[in-house]
Amino acid sequence: MGGGRRYCQRDQSGRIIAVHGIDLTPLQDRADELTMAAEAMRAERVAADRMRNEISRLRSMIRRILSGTDVAAEDQQTWASFPRRIAHLEYEDLSKLLNHVRRFLTHLGRSEISDRPEKNDRPYTTNQYPSESCNPAMPAENKMGQGASTPPTQTPKCGMEHISLPMALKAAPAEWHVGMELYGRADWMAFVNVGYERAMALGINPSAWAQAQAAIGKVGAALLVMIADADGYERGGKIRNAGAWVRRMSERAELGTAQLHRSVFGLLHREHATC
Repeated sequence: MGGGRRYCQRDQSGRIIAVHGIDLTPLQDRADELTMAAEAMRAERVAADRMRNEISRLRSMIRRILSGTDVAAEDQQTWASFPRRIAHLEYEDLSKLLNHVRRFLTHLGRSEISDRPEKNDRPYTTNQYPSESCNPAMPAENKMGQGASTPPTQTPKCGMEHISLPMALKAAPAEWHVGMELYGRADWMAFVNVGYERAMALGINPSAWAQAQAAIGKVGAALLVMIADADGYERGGKIRNAGAWVRRMSERAELGTAQLHRSVFGLLHREHATC
């Protein structure tokens, strides 16, 4: 009350229904809708900030690559076409730019790697890294690299025999290509090293990496991390929690039911569809 005038009006439950004579009922009827809209706007702002940070990080990686190699004129034009100031960009423009930057970084990484001789472009086999419990034919005393010095004769049932290193790299995000380039070679060991580094960057617990390695070997663990990385929710994929997904797939590998090649083939199909 003020000056003898009623500033707000309440109903019998005490809820304000009018202020200064303005009826608030229409707004109250849309309260849930307006709340959801506000939450969506906040989520979009958070996502936009994350994309700006990711774009800045990827552009730093691109600059590092371009500074250490001869750049094709077409690549120079592509790099010059990217906006240098992104603080003013809205969500949709940021999303498009992020996709363009990722594709360009992947292109640069592949170009760098393709200039080097391929040490091993064959599909993964147990002659490279022994797969332990994924192979039900391997005796218990031979698991974890102990026992017989020769690899098991039965092919693991995890689909890795169908995955070659070029296939894995083609399915991998741009960060993997840059990591391989930093190691200076394109082989499975470098892939494993990058896999461990990406696992830590994705927040995957070291115990989850150890579980995957025990279940399916070093290369298998790296492949699981790569799939979780490439199919992550922030990249438009389905995996929201990389660590939980790696653990779940490790458990399937222990049972011999994991099919890594299907996941890799799915990523390759998605990559081909977006080209």
